[in-house]
Amino acid sequence: MSKQEPGNVRVMENPPVNYYRNNLQDTYVKMPTEDIPVKIMSEDETARWFFNKLITISGRKYELPKFDELDVKMSWTTLVNLLNADANNYKKYVFLLDPDMSITNEKSALKEYMENNIVNFKVNSTSSNLLILPGNNSVEKGLWQYVNNLSDNDPMFSDPLLEEKGVINTDYIKQMNNFDQKEVYPGSSSAQIKVDENLDSKTYKLWFKYIADYKNIFIKYWIKDHANEVNEFLGILSKICKKIKKDEG
Repeated sequence: MSKQEPGNVRVMENPPVNYYRNNLQDTYVKMPTEDIPVKIMSEDETARWFFNKLITISGRKYELPKFDELDVKMSWTTLVNLLNADANNYKKYVFLLDPDMSITNEKSALKEYMENNIVNFKVNSTSSNLLILPGNNSVEKGLWQYVNNLSDNDPMFSDPLLEEKGVINTDYIKQMNNFDQKEVYPGSSSAQIKVDENLDSKTYKLWFKYIADYKNIFIKYWIKDHANEVNEFLGILSKICKKIKKDEG
């Protein structure tokens, strides 16, 4: 990052704590306070895609600022350790974790972390700045489960964009569960992929890449059918952002 080019962020995977402390703080030094966007820390580009869809599709009724989603890739443990080690330094950031970290999940790794460590944050609270994205599984698996459990008469199959592509019932969704990994990664060796329940996360990530032409349509209906969870998330986000902007003033 350069002080001469505020706002430019290099892509780094699991950067050290000092990277953020020493480099990110000066990113907005030349900007008026009211124009400074709220910085978002997330695990990867899929989380940022999901977050943007939540904002675009359901965020209009909430008072939300501009966001600067830092283009980084890191594990949830790196994110949590970063916040927990220096909560005060990152009080103007919003940290986002994937839905599978939900502490309502019986086997939540975050829940276990919080039980075994002294933590300086709260989860999904307006008094803190760590939010878990809506859902109970990873973004990829959650979307797979959603479309694979729809009925043939679901409104999604009347979507004009899907009808144009010939996706008019669940049979077409099931067909998307079988593909060759070469269709996702042309340079890879041939391997038949069959997506079903209880598979590893890599398989759902492959499926997510395979259905790239459909994911924006699928997520629109997922968000609509999970309105309560989405609205709860956006409501807390709005309050956290207002607090951040107030503290900046």
